[in-house]
Amino acid sequence: MFTSIAMDKLRIPASLAAYLALGGLVLGTGFAFGMFPAIFGGFARANRVNRIALELNQHVAQIAKDDNSHWANQTATALLRMDQARCALPSGQLRQMYDELIQTRQQEYYNLVGQYYPLPRCSDL
Repeated sequence: MFTSIAMDKLRIPASLAAYLALGGLVLGTGFAFGMFPAIFGGFARANRVNRIALELNQHVAQIAKDDNSHWANQTATALLRMDQARCALPSGQLRQMYDELIQTRQQEYYNLVGQYYPLPRCSDL
């Protein structure tokens, strides 16, 4: 009437094996969801997840800020070098090309910092 499952020379009825498996599944799920906090708090308690997410967001924001600062400095340096080279050129097509390059870099600087880089006049160089 009952079938059995052989487990290392121990014969367990199939219905008992099914109940044990179901019990293990229920207990495992209970532990995972934190239903037994005295034994195990669960894998993902909301307050811990929110705290970790907040710390991670702050860390990412700091990295982005540092990265923007780095690229703003690089762009400002490039702007000054291009402006110095432009000022040394006589007026003409090459100087106009430098003006276009400087405008492109000015837009990049504006996207990073929120304002245009104040370039000195050619007479001040």
